[in-house]
Amino acid sequence: MRATDAGIGHVIGQVRASDNDTGVNARLSFRLSTQTLATLGQPTNTDAFRIDADSGQLTTIVDLRHTPPHTEFILEVVVSDLGVPSLSNSAPLRVVVGAEDAVGLRRTDSHDDGGTGGK
Repeated sequence: MRATDAGIGHVIGQVRASDNDTGVNARLSFRLSTQTLATLGQPTNTDAFRIDADSGQLTTIVDLRHTPPHTEFILEVVVSDLGVPSLSNSAPLRVVVGAEDAVGLRRTDSHDDGGTGGK
């Protein structure tokens, strides 16, 4: 998505996760951690973005069209299953306003454990 199109409510991307369980234990819920750090001079990460708990769709809740190029927002995405007890895992996610007016998602590491935890 181009930053010139990244007004309030625009979809930046979708976070995906999987769980090898079945039934309710396989259902996942997404949230943004409130422990994420704010980008200097920019809105805090949790003030700039919203993640849909069911779909993992990340949207803007502020207008990013005037954000300087190369501005990075570091989000901590937490995924939990609906089992009892609930298991969760988290991963950092970087949202970058690019030099060519693009906003994109980039995972900050290459770790993949294949699910929400050691089940």
